[in-house]
Amino acid sequence: KVAPPVTTVEPTQRGERRFTIEGNSQPIMLIGYHGVSDTHEDFEALSLLGNIISSGRTSVLYQKLVEEEKLALQVAAFNGFPGTRFGSLFLTLAVPNQGVELDTLEQRIYDEIEIVKNGSITQEELDRARTNIRAGIIRGLANNTGLALNFASTYMTKGDWRDVFLQLERYNDVTLDDLQRVANKYLIKQTRTVGATVKADS
Repeated sequence: KVAPPVTTVEPTQRGERRFTIEGNSQPIMLIGYHGVSDTHEDFEALSLLGNIISSGRTSVLYQKLVEEEKLALQVAAFNGFPGTRFGSLFLTLAVPNQGVELDTLEQRIYDEIEIVKNGSITQEELDRARTNIRAGIIRGLANNTGLALNFASTYMTKGDWRDVFLQLERYNDVTLDDLQRVANKYLIKQTRTVGATVKADS
């Protein structure tokens, strides 16, 4: 008889954690919020939220922090780090512009997240993010190698290769209310970990 698989679940995080790494590299700010696995009903909404917040020059964080305020050289937000089989992170990354303090950049990220929590995302932004993600999935199925990789990885994580196609329907079902709900549920101080790389003399 085969023993059932053992899954180790990380205890619930009950407070913000912070760490700093000193070095000679470009300063970087990372903010990770505890999220969900790709079998959870909120996974697609969180993935769309990350796309809306930071994907492309029309995204919320890029427009505000890179284009308008010149606080950051680069910003990114994405769901499912470092993998999606088990509970993962919703990760936000920012590279500060020269002379910009990490504390200032961090606070502005929180400011923009709070605006999103209050329902600022439009239907146009949701539709654009949905198109971007769906196109990425479909491109991944454009050749035999892509098909094999996607079917195999989906079978390993979800037990059914057909979920490659079912996830397209789930992305279609996400609403603006869903985006606001998951932003308020998951992007909270209690479950976030903030990390930064700084120069040794700073």
